[in-house]
Amino acid sequence: MVKALLVELVERGVTPGRRRLFVIDGAKALRKAIDEVFGADNPVQRYRNHKPRNVLGHPPKDEHDQARSTLTTA
Repeated sequence: MVKALLVELVERGVTPGRRRLFVIDGAKALRKAIDEVFGADNPVQRYRNHKPRNVLGHPPKDEHDQARSTLTTA
């Protein structure tokens, strides 16, 4: 399903031979599809805002500043 989406982008004119930076959420299926459709030589960056959002969803609000600081340091 993910690969079909990328194949459709190619069919609509996105050139697969051009090197691109892909920013994704870390999904393994999406990474595999990018490699298959656009080539494994394209750089892929994980979207960095997901981890803090996920982590900050657990502690109480009064502990968010400390948790955010700890994540930034890490």
